[in-house]
Parts: sequence; structure tokens; C-alpha cells
Amino acid sequence: MKSIILLLACLAIIPSGVQAEELFRWVDKAGKMNYGDVPPADATDVERIKLSSEPAQNEDLPYETRSAQQNFPVTLYVGAGCGETCDQARSLLSKRGIPFSEKLLRTKQDVETFNQLSGIDGVVPVLAVGKDFLKGFLESQWNSELDIAGYPKIAPNRPHKAPPPSAPGDTSQVAPVTLYVVANCIEYCIQARSLLAERGIPFSEKSLKTQEEIDAFKQLSGSNLSPTLEVGKSFLKGFQAEQWNNELDIAGYPKTAPYRAPSTPSIPAAASQVVPANPIAQ
Repeated sequence: MKSIILLLACLAIIPSGVQAEELFRWVDKAGKMNYGDVPPADATDVERIKLSSEPAQNEDLPYETRSAQQNFPVTLYVGAGCGETCDQARSLLSKRGIPFSEKLLRTKQDVETFNQLSGIDGVVPVLAVGKDFLKGFLESQWNSELDIAGYPKIAPNRPHKAPPPSAPGDTSQVAPVTLYVVANCIEYCIQARSLLAERGIPFSEKSLKTQEEIDAFKQLSGSNLSPTLEVGKSFLKGFQAEQWNNELDIAGYPKTAPYRAPSTPSIPAAASQVVPANPIAQ
């Protein structure tokens, strides 16, 4: 208990820019556990603690969004059993074009550490905006907090028209994108949503909850894998970043989210992140 109190005291005095990445835990000469930003030279069992992961700064984001992200980074905390409500939370953030990291609380230790950090017990999703934690998904509350933090109300990266097609035919509209998931799809579904968000691609997500829905989807797509991506009439079975990117390129979607701030000088686009190939998850 004393260690927990000491940890919380450390969090209160460490500057916000250090809090997420420069907190250490170590054992002193007396064998006591200590927390702080600079371990002494004679400390043993030094361990760096990262309390949350933050999304990488994207130079293609407009100035307004980059400024808000730097001052009030957004993290979404979810649990394995959080289905439709967590999907609604992700959808809200995606519609507003807000860069965020997603933290899955897998183990009992993850949950207990998060409870001590946030003061929130047993409820997901939780949204962290800077140092503020919002308990449960309440759309009006989340929008209000994001407004105060300075994030845009609407995603500035939604494509209104497809790029001019090089092939003949009526392809003036980009093929719609739908992501199909099941309840136990965690890691690969998170990677799938991240890929679509990084490219600024609007998509709908359908959760297959019942066996009847799963069987009907198999008949429609020929796929028994989750996640499955539908681009137009094509179904891509399982998350494979290279295959998905190729199909989205063919459909005419931009390779990176076309964020640009009209009031600031042009910023060179960051290099596209290459996601390594992943085994297919069922």
C-alpha cells in the first residue's frame, strides 16, 4: 500500500511531459521500492515504467490537431469484453479525425495499475484526454472534453471525391469500405482499424454477434476469418497489411490521410509507415 501511495505522489510532482515515459521503479540499499524520474547510481532492479502509449506525431496533421495532440494526448482504454460500446468510442474518434492510442487491459495487474492511475474501477471504455479520465462512453461528455482540448469537431481528412480514374468507366465514387469483426478479435482488429485510420479512410464496422450472422457472412463472403475487409465487392480475409493496402490503392484511396492546414506553411509529408506482415487471425 505504501508503494502505491508513493507512486501516486510521484505522478503528482512529475511534469506532464515526463509522466508518460520517464518514470522509473527501483530498489534502494534498504531493500525498499522507490519511484521517480531519476534513479540514484546505487539503485538496483531499475525498471522503466510506461503507463500509456501515445500515438506518433504525424506531420501531415493540421496544426490545430498537432497542437492538441501535443498538449492533450488521447488514449482509449478497452477490455477484452468491451464490444459495441468500444466500437462506438472508436467511431467517434475516427469521425473527428483524432489521433489516439488504444490500450488493451489484458491482465489483472493491468487493470489494477490502471485503477490506481485513473481512479476508475471496472468500467470500459475509458478515454484519457491529457490528464483527465472520462469513465464509460458518454458521447456528449467526450465531445465536450475534446472540444476544450482543441481538437477539430469534424475530421479534416474525409475524401469527398475519388482521385481521377485512369481506367474508363463510371468510377467517380470510391468503393465503400466495411470492416467485419467478431467479439474475440482483439489484436488484429486493433491493427486493422489503425491502418484505416492512418490512411484517413472512412469505413463502417459490422460486428458479427450471433452464429446466424456469422453463417450468413460466410455465405456472402466465403470468409471465416476476423477481421475481414470489404472494399467494394472484394472481401479480404484476415488482416494482412500489404494485401489490404494494395486493394485500397487500387480502389483509389490516398496512401496517407491528406491532412493540410490552410493557414500554415506546407509541411513535407511523413514517410508512410510500413506495417509488417502478420499471420491471419481467426
